[in-house]
Amino acid sequence: MALTKCNTCKGMVSKKATACPHCGEPRARGILGRGGIERAVHLGVLSLLVGISLLILFAYLVSD
Repeated sequence: MALTKCNTCKGMVSKKATACPHCGEPRARGILGRGGIERAVHLGVLSLLVGISLLILFAYLVSD
């Protein structure tokens, strides 16, 4: 059985466990890891806002 350290309490956790048995912290899963989905959504929203802002700026500059 492969063990790894919990990022929160530093206790030993099985790689097959979904959460730390000591503190209950969920184990990071997937490419994005813990909190990765939220970061990806925030990055997507930020990219969308920047894109819209650039389109508005371009439209303003072209209309002159």
